[in-house]
Amino acid sequence: MRLNKFIQNALRISRRKADALIKGEGVEVNGNIVHEPFYQVKDTDTVKYRGRVLSLHHDREVFIYYKPRGVVSTLYDRHAALTIKSALNLKEGFKFAGRLDKDSEGLMIITNDGELIYRLTHPAFETKKGYLVWTERNFTQKEIESILKGINDSGEFLKPDRVKKIKDRLYLFVLHEGKKREIRRIVKRFNNKVLRLKRIFMGEFNLPEDMKPGELRKVE
Repeated sequence: MRLNKFIQNALRISRRKADALIKGEGVEVNGNIVHEPFYQVKDTDTVKYRGRVLSLHHDREVFIYYKPRGVVSTLYDRHAALTIKSALNLKEGFKFAGRLDKDSEGLMIITNDGELIYRLTHPAFETKKGYLVWTERNFTQKEIESILKGINDSGEFLKPDRVKKIKDRLYLFVLHEGKKREIRRIVKRFNNKVLRLKRIFMGEFNLPEDMKPGELRKVE
């Protein structure tokens, strides 16, 4: 979709005003200011005007998705056999919040509400995310204390907000940052191994206990 058409719809202004706005003030696309009205905006792009995330005016829809293992958390990847977009056949304007690696499963949010996506994913909001983590062995109490103090790994400081033992070799990890493969990296540093990882909540959204992998459920 052309940027001027996107701005016209998102701000509900005329095409002429959209062209003038873009040429004059510019619009931010993925962090870069764009002054070209015919710039092509993709579904994966984040468009901002004066710091506010813009989205097309569709009827607002929000879905909970139980991502199964094996699905890649991206809309487009020519090397991936199965992506979010191909698995769900998403309509134009829909994006997701809550990236999970290919081997992980659980809650993701699918919506056409750009502001909701922004609130769930921007670090400034520190959205809490909870994960059930099945491990090869139990952690000692000393190891859990070390995890909660935080560790350095590949130049990054990894520190979960909470780690709670649920039962034998099953833990709840709560994070608000979610660096790439953070839980797996933490577990590996203690010579342990993640056997299964499942996100069960993100912000105000929870994964219903009766949902099955691959299921999509509308939030009313």
